[in-house]
Amino acid sequence: MARIDPAQFDRHYLQLTYEAGLFMVAYLRRVHAEFDGDITAAIVLGEIAQHNVRRFMRDILPASGKDAATLATDEVVAASLRRCNMLSIAEASGIPRETVRRKVAKLERMGFVSRDAGGGLAVTRKVGRHFKEFDRETLAGLVDLAERLRGVLRRR
Repeated sequence: MARIDPAQFDRHYLQLTYEAGLFMVAYLRRVHAEFDGDITAAIVLGEIAQHNVRRFMRDILPASGKDAATLATDEVVAASLRRCNMLSIAEASGIPRETVRRKVAKLERMGFVSRDAGGGLAVTRKVGRHFKEFDRETLAGLVDLAERLRGVLRRR
């Protein structure tokens, strides 16, 4: 992770936080709209997804030397997917377990989450298809933000 010189940060604090705030507020508005105002459901979905793919992204993909699009076949994804449960999502997110239960039920109705016979939770393929353009826009915004922040930090 890149370090920001404390003196540079202090010197440019207002502009840095302004630029970051522009991105964050726009992103939160988009998430709010995407989930009809239910930010908590977005957090629960994100926690489930991150848990599901952690092993693939941290261990399997780097060790393979391949790109994700090549390696992520249905078989590899199914074999590496780590299901989670509502308790682990509640603990990871800090959201009460009963709230997580309600949000999972909503996400199941939306077709974003599936539950196996043992209660294990996993995101569905619909999530990737549904959020692909959203994610593309988010990442483009992050790259733009990083470039703006680097520009501010280069100033004397």
